Amino acid sequence: MDLIKYGLFPYQRLNSSVPVWLNIYWTLLTLIDPLAMALLLYCIDVGLVLYGVVIISDVCINYWFMITTNGLFSWVNFGQISQLLFLIFYVSTVRYIHLQSKK
Repeated sequence: MDLIKYGLFPYQRLNSSVPVWLNIYWTLLTLIDPLAMALLLYCIDVGLVLYGVVIISDVCINYWFMITTNGLFSWVNFGQISQLLFLIFYVSTVRYIHLQSKK
C-alpha cells in the first residue's frame, strides 16, 4: 500500500529518519517476498533459504530501526511481535520441511 500511495521508495517520505539503504531494502521486499513464494513452489530448498534470508534480515533490520529511532521498548507492538513469532515458526519448521521435501 505504501508504494501505491506514495510511489517508489516511499519510506523516507513517511519517516525522515529512514536512511536511503533502508528505503531501498524495504521497497525491494515487494519483489523479493513474491519471488520467495514462487521458489517455494518450484524449488523448495532455494525458497526456504531465500525466505530465511528475508525473515532474518527483516526482523533484525526492523528491530534495529525501531530501537534506534524510538527507544528500547518501541519493538513492543503488533507488527514487530508478529514478525518475531513468524521468525520463530520459520526456524522451528525449516529443517522438518526440508527433510519432508526429500521424501
